[in-house]
Amino acid sequence: MESILLREENKRLEFINDLILDAAYKQSNDELLDTSLKKISKILDIDFGYIASYTENETIVRNVEVRYNLPDGFLEEVENNRLKSSLVKNSIRNRVFMVTEENLETLQQKYISTKYNFKTMITVPIGSNNISATALMLLFSRKEKEELLEYVPLLETIGNTLWMLLQKQKLYGEYQSNIVRTEKLKVLGELAGGIAHDFNNLLTTILGFSQIALTLELDEDIRNYIDIIHKSAIDGKRIVERIQSFNRKQLGGKKDIHLINPIVESGIEMAKPRWKNFYESYGNNLTIIRELNSSSKVCCVEHEIREVIINLLSNAMDAMENGGTLTIRTYDEEDNVVVEVSDTGSGIPDGVKEQIFEPFYSSKGAKGTGLGLSIAKDIINDHKGSIKLESRVGEGSTFKLYFDRYAEEENILKTEDCDIEFKLDIDKELNILVVDDVPQVGKTVVQMLKTIGLHAEVETESRKAIHRLSQKKYDIIICDLAMPELNGIDLSVLVKQKYPNTKFIILTGWPGKFKKEGYNNVDQILRKPITIEELAQAIKNILLCK
Repeated sequence: MESILLREENKRLEFINDLILDAAYKQSNDELLDTSLKKISKILDIDFGYIASYTENETIVRNVEVRYNLPDGFLEEVENNRLKSSLVKNSIRNRVFMVTEENLETLQQKYISTKYNFKTMITVPIGSNNISATALMLLFSRKEKEELLEYVPLLETIGNTLWMLLQKQKLYGEYQSNIVRTEKLKVLGELAGGIAHDFNNLLTTILGFSQIALTLELDEDIRNYIDIIHKSAIDGKRIVERIQSFNRKQLGGKKDIHLINPIVESGIEMAKPRWKNFYESYGNNLTIIRELNSSSKVCCVEHEIREVIINLLSNAMDAMENGGTLTIRTYDEEDNVVVEVSDTGSGIPDGVKEQIFEPFYSSKGAKGTGLGLSIAKDIINDHKGSIKLESRVGEGSTFKLYFDRYAEEENILKTEDCDIEFKLDIDKELNILVVDDVPQVGKTVVQMLKTIGLHAEVETESRKAIHRLSQKKYDIIICDLAMPELNGIDLSVLVKQKYPNTKFIILTGWPGKFKKEGYNNVDQILRKPITIEELAQAIKNILLCK
């Protein structure tokens, strides 16, 4: 008797070992379950079967994961004559549960048994914890229950083993997802440097000339347009700075006290060109409703909150490609300031509401990067606020931003003055040479210097700068870092060797910190894009240094 039991135990262990070895290399849950079902059916001489997931409703949910030799029409019959939940609950409580013809509760169920010629149905819970199971394996056999009872210990072990393998598969899937996400972040970080450099060159021109334009006498409407361009360039500068520190998950810095409504208004104005071009060009109607009723201030980084609002407005427009109503509200709610962006678009299904805030998740296909809402949530969290989503499929979505209301009225509100005037108090005339291989950037810096009363010339080839120094005395050289032939550092060495009293400023759009080594001949480092204020301050700094 003991030898028989030992053989049975060895047989069970061999089967489990084979199952684990075979299933361990499967790439998905479906492959794992399919392999297991076929092996089990072969060992037990099962006629047909399937594995279905279910919920604790009145009936088994027909979500068939895998199947084995299922007769045509069988699943439809089961769908129309569902087994009562008592069978499911019994199978969970008693682990492996066998149902014979005598146990079937209705004539319809007995009819199915006769039609498909099975005498015993076996339910094997996968992941049972005496309360619930992840899935059920249902096996159907022409054999009598007594012939199958000896396999109950084996089936119980199989159910538990499958549960562990599924958990392992889940962890493996999460591990793979994390690897993919890490690789994406790594590639994005590598791309960020090059993209930021080129983008900073563009922003230097936009920021510089928009700031210069604001010093001129302009029509009020034109001034407002240029002011929006200027603020957009400033926001772009801050965004690039954050992209440059993307891998470190750092957000931009100093928070000030601002009224919420002007931030929302400027966000709407910046998004306006998109909806005018998109909707009007296709003849679709977009209705904009503004209800800006908050009179409160918040402590925030202005451009970051504006970025969140623009992102929400863009998402709302994407959801209403054929037109609709976009509503922007602000209001005070107890100690909170609330910003609400609502659309009448397609809505967001319940299954993806949490995922939309995850990095690289996008419901827009090739149109989306999957970073907008992730970045928005990071920004809101950094401000100790919260973002909430309300959405119904077919009716639209509402995003609500909550901020702590700033209550100290005596604090001065920080605002940007667009009536810009600059004048350097310098008692001598300076000659400045701007060296940049991108002509428009060099010309922009020259015009910015002219605005603060300084004379400057531009040179696009770094080697020619040495020749120009031999022909004319220059007090200051402002040079791009990344230059062909001679870069900014190499040029600074040559300049200081021959003209040690010439001040040297490096202007760069590359991210990252600079090591002291190699920069011994550089008097100041400026980051692109620069403002006129930053340029003026740099000139003052190097003139004060003896």
